Amino acid sequence: MRERECYCQNGFSLVEVLVAMVVLSVVLLGLITTAAKNTQSIVSSDQSVLATMYAADITNRMQANPIGVQGNHYAKTPKETLACYQPAGCDPELMARMDLFEWQKNVAEHLPSGTVEVCLDETPNDGEPGSPMCSLTGGKHVVKIWWREDGATEYQKTIFTFEVEK
Repeated sequence: MRERECYCQNGFSLVEVLVAMVVLSVVLLGLITTAAKNTQSIVSSDQSVLATMYAADITNRMQANPIGVQGNHYAKTPKETLACYQPAGCDPELMARMDLFEWQKNVAEHLPSGTVEVCLDETPNDGEPGSPMCSLTGGKHVVKIWWREDGATEYQKTIFTFEVEK
């Protein structure tokens, strides 16, 4: 009798290798996409934390200068005042304007398209950059910070409302 010849395969065929490469490519593409989205979320979270930190910064400055707040000097145009760096210091109005200058400079440097407003407002959750819609009435001061995340068309917003002790 004749023995059957066995055509046994050792190793992988080219088709199997190609299928494995396609599967691996799809998995790697998914991992890269997930990593990119996570990075974007981290950047967004960092910017939200920065906005909150800057809102707390200006409120702390205002609480340290109650005369400047009562005189509504934090609603005036920011101004760099070198006298505030001197040992003699400066008056509450100049301190308020200097606080605003430094604060707005920091926000603009660290938040993309960063825009800010400090005002009295009875309806703090309205407004947008360039049109903050401050009512200029009411007993609460409002810090409004807007910024645009990289590549985004919509602005993000942080609103901080507080009262200064008299």
